[in-house]
Parts: sequence; C-alpha cells; structure tokens
Amino acid sequence: MKFKHSCHVLVDNFSLIFKQLLFRIVIWVIFGVLYYFCVYPAVAKLLQSDALTEIIQYIKDIFNAIFSGDISSMPDIVEAIKTAYSDFMELLTSSVGNIVLTAVLIAVVHLISKWITSLCNYGAGQCIADKMSMRVDDHFFATTIRCFRKSAIYSLIYVPLSFIYEILVSAVMFWLLYLLVVNSVLPLLLAIFIFTAVLVFAIAVQMTFSSDWIPSLTRGTMNQREAIKYTFSRKNKQTMNMLANYVIIVLIIFSVNVLAAISTLGVGLLITIPGSYVFLLCFQMVAYHDRERITYSIGPDSMIEYKKEHVPTKEEFFRGEEDHGDDHTR
Repeated sequence: MKFKHSCHVLVDNFSLIFKQLLFRIVIWVIFGVLYYFCVYPAVAKLLQSDALTEIIQYIKDIFNAIFSGDISSMPDIVEAIKTAYSDFMELLTSSVGNIVLTAVLIAVVHLISKWITSLCNYGAGQCIADKMSMRVDDHFFATTIRCFRKSAIYSLIYVPLSFIYEILVSAVMFWLLYLLVVNSVLPLLLAIFIFTAVLVFAIAVQMTFSSDWIPSLTRGTMNQREAIKYTFSRKNKQTMNMLANYVIIVLIIFSVNVLAAISTLGVGLLITIPGSYVFLLCFQMVAYHDRERITYSIGPDSMIEYKKEHVPTKEEFFRGEEDHGDDHTR
C-alpha cells in the first residue's frame, strides 16, 4: 500500500516536479560554470589522455554490442579495456599532486552544491507534509526560504554524513570494478550484473537509514537531535522490509531514467530526475505517517485515517464496549 499511496501523493504534488526542475537547472548552471573554470583546468590532462579516451570508447563499444545482440567481440573489448586501464593507472600514479588538488576542488564544489540541493529537498518535503496534513498548497520557493534556518542545520549535518558514505561506497565500487573487469575471469555481462546489484544495494541502504529524517522534522514535532536519534534508531521500523522497498524503488528509478534517456534522447530526464526526488520524498512521508499512525491526505477527496486507540474504562470493559482502533481509506 505504501507504493500505491506514494503514487497518489506524487500526483497530488505533481507541480513540485517543475519547481524542483527550475531550482535544479539554476544549480546545475551555476556549479557547471564553477566546475568548468575551477576543476576542469586541473583535470584537463587526465580527461584528454589517450588511455581514458580509449576506455570511454571501449565502454561505448560494449553497450553497442549488447544492444545490437552481437557479443562475439566482448572478449577482445575486455582485453583492450584492461590494457587501457593499466595505462591510465600509470598516468594517475605520475600525477599524484594534481589528483589531490583536483579531488579537494571537486569535494568543495560538490559539498556546496549538495548543501544547496538539500535545502531544495527540505523545502519540497515541507510542501508535501503540509499538503498531506492540512491540504495547503504552499509556495515552494517561499516555503524553502521560510524553513531556511531548520533546513540549513539539517543540511549541514546530513550532507557531510552523506558525503562520507559516498566516498566509502565509491572506493568499494572502484575496487569492485577493478576486481570484476580488470582482474577477473567472469563473463562481462555477469560482472556488470554484480556491479549494478552492489551499487543498488548501497544506495538502498543509505535511503533506508535516512528515510525518516525529513519527515520527522517537517511533519513531526522533533528538533534536530531528536530527529537524528529517531532516524538512525531501528526500533519498530521493519528495517529489512524498508530496505527491500528501497531496492525496488532504486531499480524502478534507474529503469525509468534510462528509458527516458534512450527513448527521448535525454529530454525526458528533465522530468524523470526531479520526479524521482519528489517520489522519494512522497514515499518517505507515507512510510512515516503509516508507522506513526498519523491521518493524512493522498488526494483532494481521499484520506488515510487512523483512529486513536481508545482505552476503555472498567465499566465499558465489563459492558463489552471496547474500541481497538482501526484505519481505513475514504
């Protein structure tokens, strides 16, 4: 039911997708310029190297072979990738100082852009929470400004934690890529399957453990410390069930975005990328409301109601007037 209700909430808040798109386009343009002028000069030598150019071309050849159904050339392509990868690693080894500077620049720009994007997500989450609880159509940008203090503190805590997790996952995925492609005897398609499965699982783990953070701040009455404690607490949260849900959601999001990129030559990504973020927020809100048994709206004429459990008095108990509470949709 969480998926069904989340889809209803997404439709009910569909206009947020276009507002998120506008916000993200501004961020992409600003930080794209920063990357170009601050980061690109430091990595130009690596990006223009013959080894990296060959690796990119061989990866394109792999996808062309997969989509065309001609996989007979796969072994030769894999061997060529191994050779180009070795050459690229030698180039990296000879440019350690440049790489460290580049990594610092990328980290700084990425953290700033992620912090601003997190403000956007918090503002969208507040709009969804208000719509679900009071049927109020908040103005997205005004709400983002109104919640700036609370969202800024949230972002200052969430973004570094998320960045550390991303660094760890990136290191593991880089090692796994080397293990599966460069130093492995596994068939290429099986190696791609394992790599993708591990990546999906890693993303789902992060979503599972951060799922309740924004809902507990926007819909609940918790302060930052209480929200953090509640978010990482696993008590009565059916962690494995939520993890399975997020694995499915990540797979669906991957599939929808890849399909949009291929079938619309990338134009559809303008809707599917911000739409993916809004759907995740909707699912987080629905999961929080269901767990806390909070009545909420999923549309103009639809409510998910949770009756408060009534503790009968002694007289009511002996008369058989017990009300155990129930929930229903109307």
